[in-house]
Amino acid sequence: ILQAGQSSRAVARAFDVNHSTISRLQRKFGNYGTTDDRPRTGRPRVTTAKQDRYIRLLHLRSRSRPATATAAETIGTHHRPVHARTVRNRLRAEGIGPHRPVVGCVLTPLHREARLNWCIKHRGWIPLLGLHKNKVMMLVMK
Repeated sequence: ILQAGQSSRAVARAFDVNHSTISRLQRKFGNYGTTDDRPRTGRPRVTTAKQDRYIRLLHLRSRSRPATATAAETIGTHHRPVHARTVRNRLRAEGIGPHRPVVGCVLTPLHREARLNWCIKHRGWIPLLGLHKNKVMMLVMK
């Protein structure tokens, strides 16, 4: 669009971004011939973007899959297995949290019988939740 003669402000309005963003990208393209990220300092990532997408897909397909299983199957950029912590970091970056199944209270046969008896005894009760105190008093008096 810029090469077609549009101003950077017009392009910024078209894409609903700040005009400085368009100017910065235009300058970057002029200097390097691309708008890709430049090399920077810091430890290189052990997984590629494609591997990150694959890790995400695996965990969306089976939510209960542990990160250790995925880590054991994923080979990093240095031809070594990826650490489970790396898998967890990638999933967290995608907004995918750990799936831990709910563990309810353990009921013995005596507990089950006591619950059933309580339910049978109270099955005629009507719910009084949300009623004002005066309405409850009127119900009791009737």
